[in-house]
Amino acid sequence: MREAGSLEPTDRALMQRACHGDRGAFHQLVDRHAPGLYRLAVAMTHHTVDAHDLVQETLLVAFEQMHKFEHRSSVRTWLVGILVRQVANHRRQSARRRAGSLDEASGAGAAMA
Repeated sequence: MREAGSLEPTDRALMQRACHGDRGAFHQLVDRHAPGLYRLAVAMTHHTVDAHDLVQETLLVAFEQMHKFEHRSSVRTWLVGILVRQVANHRRQSARRRAGSLDEASGAGAAMA
């Protein structure tokens, strides 16, 4: 949140401008929030490459869905919510890939016996 009288626009003002087609406003939101989202993603995944990808996916979803932002929460809270869902999806997909790899490995081992 920015101080009253600050020359920087608030997140809310930037989001309103972005929703009206101002891509520069969205880029300002990205510049403002991406570092914190990245730190959170690293803390959640313990993997910097995955964290980077998840932040990119989060920001893409935010861009595509910004018209759905209802101003009931802060922009930061909204972005963190998107990130948390992206991390959860990533974990589910990773678990499926691991399970598939284990199934393939056990099937290959059984075929060799």
